[in-house]
Amino acid sequence: MTIEELARRAESVEIPRGTPALVLSSDDDIAPSLDRLGDWFGTNPDSPGVRLIVDDEERGFISQASLDDIFAVGYKGDAASAQLPGRTPGAGHTVYELRCPRPGCPVGPVFSLFYPLRCSVHADAVLERVQ
Repeated sequence: MTIEELARRAESVEIPRGTPALVLSSDDDIAPSLDRLGDWFGTNPDSPGVRLIVDDEERGFISQASLDDIFAVGYKGDAASAQLPGRTPGAGHTVYELRCPRPGCPVGPVFSLFYPLRCSVHADAVLERVQ
């Protein structure tokens, strides 16, 4: 799957404040981001989906149901990304989970291959990494 294929699945709907965001650059390898997002949905099964932002452009809403369609049936979380012999997990990629440091900010979590990023609500705030 490519970033553009994912973007074509994004729905043009009104996205509630506080909806998590997946932030990508068109040059990114999408696989590690999808793996991390699948893990996140596995631990947050009630989340309906995420905002998709590519090259600083809001592309729409990716529902959790549309990701279930992308992944193999039953894919959710760590078991699906178990290390295979001879493979280095996450080779060359780090996907950061970020949140705004301002209390009550509706932004987040944001998943990105790049860090630091500024909050889209508080322009003077740099998103912090979630450990």
